[in-house]
Amino acid sequence: MEGKNPKISVVMPCYNHEEFVAEAIESVLAQTYQDFEFIVCNNGSTDRCGEIIDRYGDRLHVITLEENNGRRCHELLYEAARGEFLAWIASDDYWYPDKLEAQVEAIRQFPECNIFFAWAEVTGSNLQDVIDRKRFAQKNRSRYKWIQEMIIKGTLMDASSILVRNDGRLLKYQEDIERFRQLTDFKTYLNMVLEEDIYVVEKFLVKHRTHGKNLSVPTMDAMIRTVNERGYITYEIWEQLTDEEFVEAFGEKECGLKAPEDIMCQRMLIYMKLAVNIPGCESYALAYVWRHYFDSGVSELLKSKYGFTKQDLYQYTSETGEGKYWGMVQESERASKRKKYLLEIIRCNNKIITCADNQSLRGELLQLIRKVLDNLRNIGVDDALLQTCVEKQTYLEQLGIVEGIWLELINDISMLNKRLECECGLE
Repeated sequence: MEGKNPKISVVMPCYNHEEFVAEAIESVLAQTYQDFEFIVCNNGSTDRCGEIIDRYGDRLHVITLEENNGRRCHELLYEAARGEFLAWIASDDYWYPDKLEAQVEAIRQFPECNIFFAWAEVTGSNLQDVIDRKRFAQKNRSRYKWIQEMIIKGTLMDASSILVRNDGRLLKYQEDIERFRQLTDFKTYLNMVLEEDIYVVEKFLVKHRTHGKNLSVPTMDAMIRTVNERGYITYEIWEQLTDEEFVEAFGEKECGLKAPEDIMCQRMLIYMKLAVNIPGCESYALAYVWRHYFDSGVSELLKSKYGFTKQDLYQYTSETGEGKYWGMVQESERASKRKKYLLEIIRCNNKIITCADNQSLRGELLQLIRKVLDNLRNIGVDDALLQTCVEKQTYLEQLGIVEGIWLELINDISMLNKRLECECGLE
């Protein structure tokens, strides 16, 4: 590794991947293109990673951190890299032998481009079971369409496929990602396409291994963080887009959107539409609309051109965002309490039906029936049969127990009970 700087610096951070790191290293060393240096940072691993990495001797440039520190790990890797381009690989992923060769050819074909990716298969832990061949197999498009696709669909490129010019730009695009835990790649790639074009080698050159230790393993904590991060990042990007970028990515160029207020109307309406299907985005879309509704000329144009009135805004605020989910939780709690209450009434009705033939208990049972019927009305049970029961119960209280009416009332209560059982899912 002495003398002339290599074309490519391959960097690999490693933390507690003793089961996989050897395969990752071997896949790099087996590349058909060999003008590269290979820098590995053992990022405070507490398993056998250090021992495995040391087996490769001077074929690797090894950096060791005593404690796990992701940011410092990346800084040291980038500082050590001498190549014209930087290639990144996770210590649990795998490169096909021609990965670097194919991307170096892409550099030759597109010398004006600084950032390259390749297609990646998502596999199981053994690298053989292919789980997904679509997510990281994206066709090339303009940076504006990358913005659109990523905002709608999320991360579309695999980190272990990246090859980027080693001039500090990767570190620049990662300046603001430390705030996030789950979606650092998503934010990095959005930062990239906001500034420049990228190129994807449309060939499977990487295997993205999934296993129980992936950061993306869908634990409840990870899923909640992902939703929150996705919502905020989308909002931040939406505010950051210039009018020109928005029109290129989302606007109707053929309609001649030129006035700033018209573009803002489009921003608001499209954001509201997209947010319905993007986890975590609805409250941020609402915040965006509130913030910009009274921008100069916007509310007037929303009404005159797009038919979106202040009343529509109020309606939107009652149907979306965190308030909607809070309402759903409240409704769920109310439904749970209602079901619990109905189950008590069902049990009470069953006792009434069971004891109905005992003439000595009918006076007490009639009082109990009145309480049951009152409670059903109080919780909003809307059933014509309930009203029929009330009428018969009132008649019996006023005129005394008439055998025929009593039997009809018990039969009606039995029928009503079956309907309540259906509502509670007991049939």
